Amino acid sequence: MLSASAIHTSQAFNRFYDAGDPQADIEARSALSPKTKDRVRTGLGNGQLQRRTRTNQQLRDIIKPTYFFKRWHQKSQKLRPTAWLDGLRGVAALIVTIYHYAYLWPWAQTGWGVSKDDHHFMQFYVVRIITSGGFMVRIFFVISGYALSTRLVQLSRDRQYVTLFESLSSSAFRRWIRLMLPSAVSMIMEWSLTIMFSRSYRAKRSFFGHLGAIYHDVIGLTNAFQIGKYRPEFNKVLWTIPAELKGSVIVYMLMLGLARTRTVVKIPILLGAMIQCAWTSDRLLALFVAGLLMAEVDLLLKHRRIGAEQRWTHFFTSVQPYTFLFGIYLGSHPNKMDEAPGYILICSILRNVFGLDHYWMLEEACRSVGALLVVGSTNYSSILQRPFTTSFTQYLGDVSFSLYLIHFYILEWIAKPLVPYSLALFRFLGPDHKTLSYGCAVALIFAFVWPFQFLASDLYTRFIDAKAVKLAKVLEVWAIVPKDSGHCLAIDEAVPKNEFTLKS
Repeated sequence: MLSASAIHTSQAFNRFYDAGDPQADIEARSALSPKTKDRVRTGLGNGQLQRRTRTNQQLRDIIKPTYFFKRWHQKSQKLRPTAWLDGLRGVAALIVTIYHYAYLWPWAQTGWGVSKDDHHFMQFYVVRIITSGGFMVRIFFVISGYALSTRLVQLSRDRQYVTLFESLSSSAFRRWIRLMLPSAVSMIMEWSLTIMFSRSYRAKRSFFGHLGAIYHDVIGLTNAFQIGKYRPEFNKVLWTIPAELKGSVIVYMLMLGLARTRTVVKIPILLGAMIQCAWTSDRLLALFVAGLLMAEVDLLLKHRRIGAEQRWTHFFTSVQPYTFLFGIYLGSHPNKMDEAPGYILICSILRNVFGLDHYWMLEEACRSVGALLVVGSTNYSSILQRPFTTSFTQYLGDVSFSLYLIHFYILEWIAKPLVPYSLALFRFLGPDHKTLSYGCAVALIFAFVWPFQFLASDLYTRFIDAKAVKLAKVLEVWAIVPKDSGHCLAIDEAVPKNEFTLKS
């Protein structure tokens, strides 16, 4: 027999489909449960409704940025001692993005006071940091050198050479995949967009010519042995990726060669290698060596904070905010810095004392020294680390690589085409307020594009970058030789003990 609730529901269904009685419809709707209402409204059964609900939930989870999932979890989760590196890397990636968007401001790169018209807020000292993209790239390299070597340096000091070798081998094996796979995908994505939506570009070459262009760019990107600077045709910001790979290899090589040396020997060698790279080789590689040297000095100071050295360390820590500001001041120099007030004296010293005659040498010196001061001072100051350990900056660190990889063609394909339309909205301000109208137009573009920028970076991190990290680990596990497989002999079995004995 049917229960009273079942009979009531059946009667409600009958009344619900009775189109001739509106009052019956109202009573029937109130008698149905929410799930039953959905089935009646959509005409779906239980299984179909559950599948549609599950699909909608999955779609919402995909679109919803990771920041909203992890925000409250990170508040209760204890951060690593080096978590500030991720936050600083994220802020640097954000500033690189702003720097490329600042192309929409033609006067943003000019120094304060160069001419009577150059007195905009964005041109002021230190404020210019938010448009100093080249400076942020140097900070990337110093952070990479430090982050890659911190654990290796600790293992070397603890004389855990077997673990050091395994960690070094694992990092070197996965590094190429970690860097190149997401970068190549972003390059192919921009090439595809260009082919699909740029009729003028399609007319330049044949189909096979376009295939040859992307093939040349991808091969140049993934070639770790090329000499000279890499200049891609697509996604031009990827010139830093081969430099990142070379710097990583330099760090691994130095760690392997100096793993068993004493600190009194290791630090002078690293200092000499950094100076040699800065003066006679690729100057960007010196920043990676500087990061490795910083990790060695950091570990040395942590083990020697007693007596007079403790007092020296306290003084060293107290001056970090000032070195941080001076590093920002140096690194955020404007274009034509030898004509900008406040930088003329610095350029004169660099030219007359250090012999840096070319202008690009002045720029590189200021950016590199500024990056070392910013990263080094933050490393020794807990106060300076606090802004980089917040939930938002940690999220920026999580998506920093993706934000760097895809922001440029979002600028090219979405932001720049919107400039004429945005300018038209503020034309009412008149010709006497050109700077104000242009600034408002660009700010409106920012407000429109940036949510999409973060969403795209979040999706790219989850579905491309994170997958590349997992793939690198899977390939490593598949490729390495198990210890008990018998495919290789132990050292004692392969080499006789008296093989390298010196004879008297």
